[in-house]
Amino acid sequence: MIPHSRSMAAWIEAKAARPDSLVLWRVGDFLEFYFEDARRAAPLLGLVMLSRGTDSGSPVPMCCVPVTRGTEALAALAAAGVTAEMIDGEMVGGECAA
Repeated sequence: MIPHSRSMAAWIEAKAARPDSLVLWRVGDFLEFYFEDARRAAPLLGLVMLSRGTDSGSPVPMCCVPVTRGTEALAALAAAGVTAEMIDGEMVGGECAA
């Protein structure tokens, strides 16, 4: 098994601490959703499903919104009854996770 990147490992840890929330993971100019969060967010926000890297040999589902649309995405998710949190994936625990 190929280990996850430092950023993906940090996302997995952040998600584990927030199992009932969608995690919008900031990477550069985008807020990204991964795995089941991406599958849930994409239809609610009208996003195209993509993939990033692999997990156990399968593509990691992903979708994203520009950071400038983050507040709008949170509002749309809240209106749909979905709890979500934005986390800066580049600075996790005071260290660069990228």
